[in-house]
Amino acid sequence: MIQAEINLLKIATKTKHSIYHLISGLDLPIAGQDEIHNFFDSHIGENFLTYSATIPKNKLKMRIKKYNFTKHFRDYNIFLRIYRQLEKVELGLIQKDKLPIDLIGYGSNWCSISHELAREIVCSENLIFKIFNKGFLVDELFIPTLINIRGKSKFPIYYEKPVHNISDEFQGNLRYINWWDGSPKTWRISDFDEIKLAKQSGHFFSRKFDEKIDNEIIKKVIHELVI
Repeated sequence: MIQAEINLLKIATKTKHSIYHLISGLDLPIAGQDEIHNFFDSHIGENFLTYSATIPKNKLKMRIKKYNFTKHFRDYNIFLRIYRQLEKVELGLIQKDKLPIDLIGYGSNWCSISHELAREIVCSENLIFKIFNKGFLVDELFIPTLINIRGKSKFPIYYEKPVHNISDEFQGNLRYINWWDGSPKTWRISDFDEIKLAKQSGHFFSRKFDEKIDNEIIKKVIHELVI
């Protein structure tokens, strides 16, 4: 997944843009294009990430260590479950840490980043591979961690207060995602007022929307918030 993101950025940065949005296929904008463009035009050089405080760093460091059988990570086969327990011991006691724990960052993989950070990611492809190859769920780690390695002063963050996945928190990547009522919650027509409030609080995108579950909320967002 990280390699796919780097490949996208390699192509995208061949022409310089002020901002690069990595957006889920289940995202929708919740503001008009003029609003979105005007906002980002006034924040050139800044980066928009949602940092998370939900997992302690001593657990995050385990993610970047070498895992085997990662394709079967969620398999409930009894033998794999026993193996996973043994693997945790091996990860904690035998494998060396790849990074000082303070350099490990954690946040949403969906983000909007500056040209400078996008190019840094592309130029750091080998370093990223070295650190995150063979890990698991590392797409949520590699950009915040790279920022920490290179220095936050080089890549200004618009809003870096970590979230705890509870309501009333501002999400720094400007994507309103409701984790407290789902994993995350899929929006329905009854949620329109919540999405409208999210726009008013400064979010420009939201997820997740699914036309197979509720197409009416998609229509309402587009016609009342976007157009």
